[in-house]
Amino acid sequence: MNTHQAQDFPQILAHIEEQKRMLRNAQSQAGQRPARKIERIETIRRFNVTRMSGQRNLQSDLSISFIPSPYAPCAQPFCDLKKIMVDDLVLETHHRGTFLLVRVVTPQDRITAVMAIVEDERGEVLLLQLYHQVETTEDILVPGRVLIIRDPYLKLTADGKHGLRVDHVSDIVFLPVHEDRIPACWRSEVTNPQNQSAGFWKAKGNDCFGQSRYHAAIEYYTSALASSPTTEECHTIKLNRSLAFLKTNHFDAALADVDSMLSDSSAKSNEKALFRKAQALYSLQRYRECCEVLKTLRLKYPDNTAAKDKLNEAVNRLAEQTTGKYRFKKLHAEAAHLRPPQLDHATHIGPVGVRQSESRGRGLFTTKAVKAGDLLFCEKAFVYAFHEGEGMSSNSRLMMNLLIDVNANSFTTGAQPELITMLVQKLYQNPSLASIVKDLHRGSYSPVQGVFDIIDGKPVIDSFLLTRILLINSFGCRLSGKAGPLKQANGQPINVNNFNDLFPSLGIWTFASHINHSCTSNAFRSFIGDMMILRANQDLPANAEVTIQYLNPFNPERQQVFVKNWAFACDCVMCQDNEQTSDAVVAKRKRLGESLQSMLRLLTRRGSSSSGAGSIASLVRKSSALIAEMEGTYNKPAKEVPRLVVWKGYRDFACALTLGAGANPQKIVELSLRALRSLGFVIEGGSLGTNQGLVVREWGFIGDGLLDCWMCLKAAYVETRSYELALAAEGYAKVCYKILFGEDETFGELD
Repeated sequence: MNTHQAQDFPQILAHIEEQKRMLRNAQSQAGQRPARKIERIETIRRFNVTRMSGQRNLQSDLSISFIPSPYAPCAQPFCDLKKIMVDDLVLETHHRGTFLLVRVVTPQDRITAVMAIVEDERGEVLLLQLYHQVETTEDILVPGRVLIIRDPYLKLTADGKHGLRVDHVSDIVFLPVHEDRIPACWRSEVTNPQNQSAGFWKAKGNDCFGQSRYHAAIEYYTSALASSPTTEECHTIKLNRSLAFLKTNHFDAALADVDSMLSDSSAKSNEKALFRKAQALYSLQRYRECCEVLKTLRLKYPDNTAAKDKLNEAVNRLAEQTTGKYRFKKLHAEAAHLRPPQLDHATHIGPVGVRQSESRGRGLFTTKAVKAGDLLFCEKAFVYAFHEGEGMSSNSRLMMNLLIDVNANSFTTGAQPELITMLVQKLYQNPSLASIVKDLHRGSYSPVQGVFDIIDGKPVIDSFLLTRILLINSFGCRLSGKAGPLKQANGQPINVNNFNDLFPSLGIWTFASHINHSCTSNAFRSFIGDMMILRANQDLPANAEVTIQYLNPFNPERQQVFVKNWAFACDCVMCQDNEQTSDAVVAKRKRLGESLQSMLRLLTRRGSSSSGAGSIASLVRKSSALIAEMEGTYNKPAKEVPRLVVWKGYRDFACALTLGAGANPQKIVELSLRALRSLGFVIEGGSLGTNQGLVVREWGFIGDGLLDCWMCLKAAYVETRSYELALAAEGYAKVCYKILFGEDETFGELD
């Protein structure tokens, strides 16, 4: 995740300074009662006017979310909380150990939060703002709905007024209509449970389900179960509710409903219950258990064709999970057509495992020796936010979504706000998954005791903890590595220093989050949709720590970014060499590189015609001299420290000759081999006319342009009819392709 410093962006800094001013004003009023109470009718009127007018700062494409000062969620059971009223609230205060009972009195509005006006039992009204609520076709705040707010927080709003703010989803409790905690004065004849039966509530739930109002259906089914249903009614209601839970991604709850049915030998709906259980297990990626349930279902009900199809799917996922064998062309096709490109495929963990690293916390280590190109894992994202717009300029993307951390004077761009809500909701809906996330690196953030514990049947969720985990552990990603180079709207290539800056799409891959960084990494990640593929980019022994590049190593400021984003200083050989290299040498390399590129542009233009052979030879000599001078600026051998500037020079030189008419294959081979060796490749043979063959003894640095270099080499061998060398070069190109793009099934589709 790339975090930008606000001082580098005046327009963002202005937003931060204004937010700081409002925060200072708010803090100065902490503990005070609101200065002026606005009449109930006027409060409701103003809210409805704003909601209906749609004037919600939509004058531009800029969407801003602020990370507020962190505060802990309520981790006490309801029985230990004391009831208070709106008049008891004071500003900028978390009323710990209390709860507020309110009823919604207006339709909801949504900007970055879901908002409505609520009232307490005395009719006192306030604005309520709920954060991290997923967008659905159903409103969650509807007039008449009764809520409990744990540890209520009365906050000054941006317009100088005040309202209730809830950042933790576990701090809000939506009361079903049957709840005896709903005051009698808020019950109508319809909602009074004393006047209704289980069948009545079940029918209302079925009506809502038929209208795709699945959250409302769940509430009615819950009321039905609390209304003394018969055993048969209970089974039917749980079966219906389990399907509504599946529709709303509450897989743990769906599993609990069907398991309680299946434990009852008198249940008559075992066929549907077994299928629902299989669906829940499949969605939780528990494929082996899913297969076992479906096998039982098939034995008992052999005519169930849906079970047969689902079993085939589950068997395929289990095979992927256990063998790591994927049909990558199929994955590409799915990613190209699905929006969002969330693929129905399993995670495979290969010969790697998580364990303690020497000085960098936990890391990923090989469990056996692997070869360059071997699959280390293929992981499906835990949460994934896809945004169209690859190829946007940095400024255009900047104006899409901003997540601003006022305390750190920094901001991130892209899909972060959406992804935070996805992460919060997934763990709240499925607490069995918390163990996968809760131990990920969180920096210095210390959550309150009790986070993720189940209290009153729901997990305690700390949205600030999850925000911190996301900011440290998420990866920016492309739809596919095969999409080609990104370009700006004007057609020019995007020149970026940070891998994550390229991509507005974002995800968390929890297993991959354990990988530590090195600029000279020994593994390379690629993406197909929401699947991350990691392959070794060199031969590794057992028990070797696996590393990836967090940032592009061409970024001259990467050390500062490491410290700001991840609180570490990189001590790889490349960073150490950079520290020991004087500014004068860096400037000389830059000057030589610019001169070389000017020469190569001339070489490409003149090489495209059949004339000017003497001029071409002169350009080749001058270009060779410039690269030789570049080589002289390095002290350590390339096998120890990759020479990235020299590599680029040799590679571009070889490509320029390949593109030109009357190219010199001998020179192209020489330049290509030198380019590879400048990256630390240890290569035996490869020269024309020596009959030594071509063998890579050790793989070097893997980066952009490497595949082009191998293909230039192959073309030169073919030109000289050195077919065995061409075949060897193509084999190494294929391994390189597999490392860079995650697979080699589409290697033959290269232009």
